[in-house]
Amino acid sequence: MAIQKTFNDQYPTILLSDLDDNFEQVDLAYDHANGSFTHANSSFEQANSASTQASGSFEHANASFDHANSAYDVANTANSSASSALPLTGGTISGDLTITGNLSGNLSGNISTSTSVTGNLYVSGVSNIKIPFYTVYMDEASRTTPDSFAKTYTGSHISYGDVVVPYDPTPGTKSHMFEMTVTASANTSVTQRVWQTDDASYYWLNGSQIATVASGNAGTTVTWDLIEGDNLIQILVNNSGGGGYALTVLGDFFIRYPDLRFKV
Repeated sequence: MAIQKTFNDQYPTILLSDLDDNFEQVDLAYDHANGSFTHANSSFEQANSASTQASGSFEHANASFDHANSAYDVANTANSSASSALPLTGGTISGDLTITGNLSGNLSGNISTSTSVTGNLYVSGVSNIKIPFYTVYMDEASRTTPDSFAKTYTGSHISYGDVVVPYDPTPGTKSHMFEMTVTASANTSVTQRVWQTDDASYYWLNGSQIATVASGNAGTTVTWDLIEGDNLIQILVNNSGGGGYALTVLGDFFIRYPDLRFKV
């Protein structure tokens, strides 16, 4: 005969204490999961913070790089300016030189005939400046052409183009020649007026005679048709005998005609 199991045999009694233990284990597991999640969040936040710091460092590095580039550009600009500026010691200036303010110290060397100074130039100390002048030759004979001139004595007659020789009453036979080279940037006609000549005076341009003014012909106009480039100007006055001599020729080259230059 079969033995019938009771309900309690088939379904053992579950103690409440056992359920409590299980719940506690579940709670612990949940808390542990929460802790792990919180830890994961914290790690994520730390990772975000580290990423933010890395981005900040990268931006700072970019800013430093930009600053370095800016400094490099400034240095290049300064270097370019320095390259085109006035050399501090030695060197050569090519092209135009513009000075705003005062120029002090020593300025030596040669300035080309194409160089001009606009405004006032103040020199304190010794200045070796080539002011325009005629080279003057004297021959103790009556001369009318440059080639025949003996050029026995040589001197300088400071002038911008005028020739003023006061009357010399010393009798005798003698000749003077005034010679200057003028540089023109283009063909230019220059006029001068002969106010006195004793005896006759002769005017030569680039080896060719352009005028003769006889003694006593005051007020005669002489025209110099200068060509582009260098022009050799020669003015002769001779005392062919008898009394003294004189010559007055007025009309500058460089003030009335600013494109002309005196050539040393």
